[in-house]
Amino acid sequence: MPLNVETFRSLVGQTRYGNRDILVSGEGKNATARLGNYFFSQGKAANNATMKAFKEALEKEYGSLGTHAFDTVLGSRSQLNKSLRACDIQQTLSKLVPIRENRFIGEVNRQIATSPKMLELSDDERMAVFQKLKDEPYKDVNLAACRTPEDLSAAASRRLDAAIDQLRKEKDEGLHENTLGARKSVETAAGAKEPTGLRNLNTILKAGSTSVEDQIKKGLIGAGMSVNRSDTNTILFEKLKTNGVEPGFIYRNDWSPDDTRGLMADINSDESRHALDVLKQNDPDFAQKCEGKTLREQIMLAGRAHPAGIAAVAEFAIREAAIMVKNGKIADTHSFGPLATAIKNYGLSSRDLERLISGGTDKGTADVMKEIKRELFAQIRDAVMGVRKGDDFYPFSPIFQHFDERHIMKLDYNENDRVNVKDAAHAGSFQRPERILTTRKPILGQIYRLQTASSADSISAGAVTEALANDLTRIAGVPAQELEIVRGEYSDGHPKLMLQAKFADGYKDMEAGFIKDGRIVPPKGQSAEKLGKYKAFFLLTADRDAVGRRGQNKGFAHGKFFAIDPGHSLEGNAKYLKVSDDLSFKDTYGKSTKPRFENFSVFDDDTFFSKMEGVINLRETAKRGEFKELFDKYRAAFNPRRASPTPRRRCARRSAPTSTRRRRSSTSR
Repeated sequence: MPLNVETFRSLVGQTRYGNRDILVSGEGKNATARLGNYFFSQGKAANNATMKAFKEALEKEYGSLGTHAFDTVLGSRSQLNKSLRACDIQQTLSKLVPIRENRFIGEVNRQIATSPKMLELSDDERMAVFQKLKDEPYKDVNLAACRTPEDLSAAASRRLDAAIDQLRKEKDEGLHENTLGARKSVETAAGAKEPTGLRNLNTILKAGSTSVEDQIKKGLIGAGMSVNRSDTNTILFEKLKTNGVEPGFIYRNDWSPDDTRGLMADINSDESRHALDVLKQNDPDFAQKCEGKTLREQIMLAGRAHPAGIAAVAEFAIREAAIMVKNGKIADTHSFGPLATAIKNYGLSSRDLERLISGGTDKGTADVMKEIKRELFAQIRDAVMGVRKGDDFYPFSPIFQHFDERHIMKLDYNENDRVNVKDAAHAGSFQRPERILTTRKPILGQIYRLQTASSADSISAGAVTEALANDLTRIAGVPAQELEIVRGEYSDGHPKLMLQAKFADGYKDMEAGFIKDGRIVPPKGQSAEKLGKYKAFFLLTADRDAVGRRGQNKGFAHGKFFAIDPGHSLEGNAKYLKVSDDLSFKDTYGKSTKPRFENFSVFDDDTFFSKMEGVINLRETAKRGEFKELFDKYRAAFNPRRASPTPRRRCARRSAPTSTRRRRSSTSR
């Protein structure tokens, strides 16, 4: 029988010493657990196997709550390959109740920002509901019965409804009607050669939304929880970034208030049909894909480019769930299973159920659909966001991909991991993650962390340089990731620039079997293109770590070269390069014996013609002025003379006499 939580709990009861190790041997049904050493570790492999077994037991018993408790107490210890002790088990299990409460509050806040019922209220009414929830967050809620994210969503929805109903009774009036409009913004996919660094410079991670690892250690954030509040760019935490030297985390897109506005749009309206016609006129390929499809299917195919795209996929989910209810075959493992259960429990008449299935355009069907969207919002949201790659209807809409694809947030340095810590949250020198100690000898790892510690502003400047280097890579025709600069804030409000990267479908690092002795050798049954035409670019930007010691910084996606992590480009290394006409080169960097530009031989296993093709491509791109245009855009985006004044300066300018303001203005010019 596989190990369970009770197994670990019973072992804790067998020892009086909290520092005593727990040791797991074997795997699966053959796994056994026993008490281990008191002071000396069992070794890396044994420690990791024990941690893995305990985490799996927690997840099996408590689902995402177990994952959250493990990450809060043991996340850092597990990354450092340390042992599992009796006191660790006790502390983890004791965290389950407060973590369940934190997750419930987090889900309530998430729905406050996105529920159609909340968006229909006035600002004063929303504040009144918010206060009721703040005063009595768990009123009539059985948290002990909440084991899954779906349970928490449903409980939060009921608590929100109760607060709104209470407000309605107190005011002795019904909720006013408020037709929600379509999305205010439209996202489009970036072209292969389109720069992406400056695509979204809004502050989406305000004070309190960054330094995520610090919040995890406090138990405030866990897998599947919302990280921030934003009208258009809400994100869900998945897990901490575990590779590379920079801190960060992996996330998925969350449902936003703008998505709720799109949810309540009428796909059959004249405005909706006109928007679809415009998309077809502007994109003949899209128009061809729409042939023979229903209106809803066409809007689903348009995705977020259509203002009612969210409404279309939601109505599709509702229809599929209603069919399950009618057929009496509700599958709990199906993406729409919980929604089907909610529709069944809602108690619709057979006629209204048929209306949901038919998807007609009459007023009766529209009214029922609108009612279901309002009343079962949380279940609809979870159903749409729960569709994963591989599901039968995943290809029906890019909206499913939007919620499924993973992103990396890089450079999310933590305020509690600093050298020379000062009162100000952004002061001192920020260290790279503690997990780096596992890749080096402990003393050398500590020295490395101290040597590479940087100030908040220098880290932000590095984010701009890396985004610029990545954009240069893209416009030079080298396939590269979509990398955007993201504005955030430290807890004291000081600006914090980070980088958002999208996972490339099918991407694998060269170190995943593609590189051997400095040459590209594809794994059996796989292919990999020749890389000669890319050498000129990487010499031009002097990215000394372009390939990496193990081939970890570049790779392949479906056999095609794909560039990630241009972090050491544009650092001034070009002045140490002596490049010959055949693109061979010599690194003259001081007297250092530390190897640089490692594994650049992967670009040489190709023809000389291919290498020169890369040189010609660079020359033509420069002639078209694309490089200069990109640099000009970055200068404009980060020109300190154009920076908006601080609140204090704005206040001073408003209170200053007109004549004084004119003198300041003329002086600044």
